Formats: sequence, C-alpha cells, structure tokens
Amino acid sequence: MHSIAQPRYIRVHEKDNVAVVVNEGGLPAGSRFACGLVLAEAVPETYKIALAELDEGEAIARYGAVIGYANRGIARGCWVQRQWRLNNPQFLAFENSSV
Repeated sequence: MHSIAQPRYIRVHEKDNVAVVVNEGGLPAGSRFACGLVLAEAVPETYKIALAELDEGEAIARYGAVIGYANRGIARGCWVQRQWRLNNPQFLAFENSSV
C-alpha cells in the first residue's frame, strides 16, 4: 500500500466530511495531503477517510447527503471502515436489495 505520487482524494461535495483515497495501491500512514490532512493509518485505494473528527452518533456525509452515522468516534485522517458506520435508514432498503 505505497504510492510515490502526491496523496490525493476525491471529495464530491463541500458538505462532505469523508473523501475517497484515489492513489493507486492506497496510501501509508503518515501520508500528507496538500490541505495538511495526515493519514493516521494506511488506507487502501477507493476507501473513505475522515476529513474531520467524527463523534459517535455524528452524521457521515458524502455526495452532500448523510450516508450513515458513526457508531464510534473516528479521528480526522482515519480510515472510515464500514463496521464503524450505522446505516442511514433511508438507504437500508437499497443496501439490502438484490440490485
């Protein structure tokens, strides 16, 4: 999980508090983004990172919409792992569908 290129992420909407790592192969802990954000742990390519400190119960926003709620505190610069997110009820039907 190493990348020589400048660390990069995609933040879709200005209200998003998570972004997706886009460096091929992911990034190691300690990687510093141009905005000053430093990864607290290694994060695989295409996985979400916290752009801000997220408290337990706080909304997780992507695409300018709530995609879930933190079920524990998540530090800025950490990998936002699926098991740390409580699903937003309006998305449950879609996530559990066979589509």
